[in-house]
Amino acid sequence: MQKGWIKIHRKLKHNPIWQDPHYLKLWMHCLMEATHKEREQFVGSDIVKLTPGQFVTGRISLAENLNNGMQPKKRQSESTWWRQLRKLEEWQILNIKSNNKYSVVTIINWESYQETNKERTEERTTDEQQMNSRWTADEQQMNTNKNVKNLRTKELKESTTTVENDAIVFYQNNIGLIRPIISEEILDWINDLGDEMVIESLKRAIASNKANWGYAKAILKSWHQKGIKTIEQADAESVEFQNQQQSRFGNKTEPEIQPEWFKNRGKPVEDKPVVMSDQDRKEHDEVEAMLRKYS
Repeated sequence: MQKGWIKIHRKLKHNPIWQDPHYLKLWMHCLMEATHKEREQFVGSDIVKLTPGQFVTGRISLAENLNNGMQPKKRQSESTWWRQLRKLEEWQILNIKSNNKYSVVTIINWESYQETNKERTEERTTDEQQMNSRWTADEQQMNTNKNVKNLRTKELKESTTTVENDAIVFYQNNIGLIRPIISEEILDWINDLGDEMVIESLKRAIASNKANWGYAKAILKSWHQKGIKTIEQADAESVEFQNQQQSRFGNKTEPEIQPEWFKNRGKPVEDKPVVMSDQDRKEHDEVEAMLRKYS
């Protein structure tokens, strides 16, 4: 097992490696497997001489080491791990020399990831000085605890705000694992429109049950073509579009058909003359004659 320390620069967070946990684990594996001094290693019947920053691997051993401890659903095939290792070579952070038995991986600029004895000595001396200062400053520290607490609260709020406004973090938290090619496209759109607009496009894609980068990218392209650069402008454009749709496809009311009796309501009923048949008139005359006879 290799011993010693490695140094990681914060700029790694802006590298596509950071966006994919598989790439990140692969890169950490390479840094930790590389030897920090010249040595020889037996590989079968061969003796391989390694210089600092090199290690020996193969498709099978690489996949076994990286899949170890991972959940079954997150494990990758030998070919996938090897393809990702080749991708690191394309990004010019390591070199791979292979034969029909094994491969030797060389970390480019290996020295920049190493901590020298001088650095460790300086760090240890600094720690001792800080410890001595801390012991002598206990009483003052008690009086400043409140200020320190307030400062930490402020830093926490700023850190939380930064995470909430990070489009790539929003994608990973709400859609899923982000591939390097997608992270590169998102970074390009962030440069054009900013994190806030990219996050807004992702939110609208999720709200439309289209939780994927393709749908969100189509929204961003539409905004870019229309010169929309703020959420307020995007909201105004959405309202205008909805109004146009309602005006174009709104309900057309048909004229109400009213029955004749409804139209004539409230009008006085006219008396119509009674029309009698000849037989009815004869009987009517007979009744009238009898009434006059006995009246």
